[in-house]
Amino acid sequence: MARTRSWGIALVAVIGMGCSQTGLNAPVAAPMVGAQSVSQATGRTDTVFPTDVGHTWNYQTDSVYRDDPERHYDGTESAKIDSVRRSGRSTTLQLRVIDDYSNKLRFPTLTLSDEAVTFAGATYWGSGAKEAEEMTFRLLKLPFATGNRWDDGDWAGETRVRETVSVPAGTFDTWKIGAIGTYDHAYTAVGTYWVAPGVGIVKSDLGLPNIDCVAVLLPPGTKATIRKPLPKGFLKPTSKAASARVAR
Repeated sequence: MARTRSWGIALVAVIGMGCSQTGLNAPVAAPMVGAQSVSQATGRTDTVFPTDVGHTWNYQTDSVYRDDPERHYDGTESAKIDSVRRSGRSTTLQLRVIDDYSNKLRFPTLTLSDEAVTFAGATYWGSGAKEAEEMTFRLLKLPFATGNRWDDGDWAGETRVRETVSVPAGTFDTWKIGAIGTYDHAYTAVGTYWVAPGVGIVKSDLGLPNIDCVAVLLPPGTKATIRKPLPKGFLKPTSKAASARVAR
C-alpha cells in the first residue's frame, strides 16, 4: 500500500491562491459578510486565491496536546508568493513559507486550473505538521459545489457547506472543506479548512496523532503573539491510543 492514502498536510498554513482564464490580477476580496456572498463565488479560479507576486498570508497557530489540554503552544506561519508562472489555462504560484516551529524556509507550489487547486512540495499551511517532500494533492475541486468529493490517494477531500467564519483578519463567507490523509503511514491527519473566495484559506483545524492545531488568518502586516516555543519532539505520537483516535 506504498502511498495509498499517503499525503502530507501542508497548511496553513499554506495559504491562498487562484484563476479561471488565468486572471492573474484578480482583486483580493475584502472581509465582509453579505456583500460578496459565497453564492456569487461560482468556483472561477480567479475568485479563489490572490495571485499577485508579493502577496503574503500570516497565520496565528495554536497547537494543543490532546492528552493534556493545558499544554499548548502558540506560533506563526507565513506564506508569500515569490513568482507566478502561466501555462495555457493554468497558473502556478511559487510560495515561500516559514514557521517558527522549524524556523526554516519551504518552497511549495500551488497550481490553479479550472478544475482544481493543486498543492505540491510541503505539508498543509499553518498546521505545524512535518514537511512531506514531493507530495502533490488536490487542495480543492472546482467549481465549488456542496458534496464535491475527491481522493488522490495522498489526500481525500469534500466540499461540505457554505459558512460564515470570523478570524482576526475579518469575517468572511467561506466554503468549508473536510480532508483526511496519511504520510507514509507515519501519521494520520484529519481536518477542516475554510476557503474565502478571493482571499484563500482563512482558517484551518487539523488533528495530528498527538495534537490539535488551529490556524487563523491575521490582518495584513500583523505579527502573531508567541507565548511559548514549540519543544523538540512535539509532533511525535505520545501513545498508540492517541494515534488511533485521530485515525478513526
